[in-house]
Formats: sequence, structure tokens, C-alpha cells
Amino acid sequence: MKTTTRLSALLMLLCTFFIGQQAMAQGKTSSSDHEISNKELKEYAGNYKAEASPGFDITISLDGDDRLMAQPSDKSQPITLLRANAKDKFTLVNTGGLKISFNREDDKIISLTFSQGGQSFTAKREEE
Repeated sequence: MKTTTRLSALLMLLCTFFIGQQAMAQGKTSSSDHEISNKELKEYAGNYKAEASPGFDITISLDGDDRLMAQPSDKSQPITLLRANAKDKFTLVNTGGLKISFNREDDKIISLTFSQGGQSFTAKREEE
């Protein structure tokens, strides 16, 4: 029963991730409420594999030099702009407040955590 509840919550969180994607503006959109250098943005780029949902992988990439983007690795949903709130803390634009926090160990990003409405799940960074 607990597993079913966790999976339902995860599915609800993932669905919210993709709501409103069509509304994302074309062209230059500010990607930050918090200034982050291009070098720092590059640290976040990579592939992340969700622990609680096998088969759900997310790709974090740079669009140009100043926009961090997120998309399921299988490209089943449109790419989404991340807006920086603080170091390692982002909000996904047009998703109703879905947040991503990047987790570090020895100053190296090892995973990210999606959170919204008291629900969260973690995806580990895949080694390159």
C-alpha cells in the first residue's frame, strides 16, 4: 500500500512537471532571479536517473550560454526552462511551482531533487 501511494504521488508530481509547457515563451527569457555564471550553469548539465521511478530519466542542458533547460531523456515532453532562485535551487517555468534542488557531495553535483506540494523524489546523476 505504501509503495502504491508513493508511486501515485510520484506520477502526480511528474505530470505537474509537464503541465503548461506549450505556454513557454519563444525567444529570450530571463532564466534567473539569482545570477549564475555560464561556468556554474555548465556544472548542472547532465543526465539524471530517478531512483523511485525506473525508466524516468531527465536531461539538464544549456540552451546557448545562459539558459538551463530540463527535459525527459526520451523527449516525451517538451523542454522546460529552469529559473534560478539561489545556488543549486531552481523553479521549472510554467509548471505550477515545481522546484529542482541540485545536491552536492564534496562540491560535486551528485543528484537532483524534484519537489512540489510536500512531495519529492530524487534522481541520481549518471557518470559521464
